[in-house]
Amino acid sequence: MDLSPKYRLLAFFKRIEATIIAQITKDCVNNRQQLASNKVYSEVASIINRQGALYPMITVITPSTGSEVLLKAIDSVLHQDFHDIVHLIVADGEDCKENILRMVNDFDQDRCKVMVLPFNTGRNGMNGHRIYAALPFLVNSEYIFFLDQDNWLDANHISSMICMMEKDKLDWVFSMRKIFTEDGVFVTNDNCESLGDYGCYSQLPNLVDTNCYGFRRDTLVRSAHYWYHPLRADRYFFHHLRRESPNYKCTGLYTVNYRLTENRSPYPEFFLAGNRFMMDKYRKKLPWVK
Repeated sequence: MDLSPKYRLLAFFKRIEATIIAQITKDCVNNRQQLASNKVYSEVASIINRQGALYPMITVITPSTGSEVLLKAIDSVLHQDFHDIVHLIVADGEDCKENILRMVNDFDQDRCKVMVLPFNTGRNGMNGHRIYAALPFLVNSEYIFFLDQDNWLDANHISSMICMMEKDKLDWVFSMRKIFTEDGVFVTNDNCESLGDYGCYSQLPNLVDTNCYGFRRDTLVRSAHYWYHPLRADRYFFHHLRRESPNYKCTGLYTVNYRLTENRSPYPEFFLAGNRFMMDKYRKKLPWVK
């Protein structure tokens, strides 16, 4: 038997009411879970911070397979103009331990530490991503930086980022990067790909290069798990980080030196062409250049 228009309208509004109540209930549950999660993170941070004076202020994490390029990375960290730093080299498997220990032996052992994993975690395109996902939970420093073994930092990289985080009370910051060939020849500044909020020349999702980040530890541990991803984890991580921790800025300084791999994409020509494209797009006034 057909219902009258009055009853059909009443049934319609009841369905809307039920949908709204269900959504409100779901939002309340999510909010309670978020509050509970925030409380847990805060309590753990409080426990770590009780002995803060015993820990270096900054930890730089570098996953490594023992390549000789690691020497330049270590040297750049230990010659920062900010000195309360420890460089944590993570040997990605027992087979690279001896080579890494040999290289680290030439540096200050108090400021350059080695952690050896019993097996490799970076094969088949995972690179250092699983290490970047896990290690922030094991670091006690107030600030955390990432540095791949084949790249290196300018001497003011860390100090400029710490200064901006402290001055503007930010949760994380990022720098710009310079591009070099595999044998260390300067190509160009990257004004087309690792641009944060600005779209990439490649038309892939937005990117901040792994090496360009500086974090407060308490911020990073809430998003570090996003590195646990099989495809373009750097872009996936940035997408979620900026959504969950929107209090950030770019220093505008090109303080990361990014080494390309010969005969493997991206090539130097990609960045040169991309920079020309961006100069035309923004009429020679790149908005991220300070």
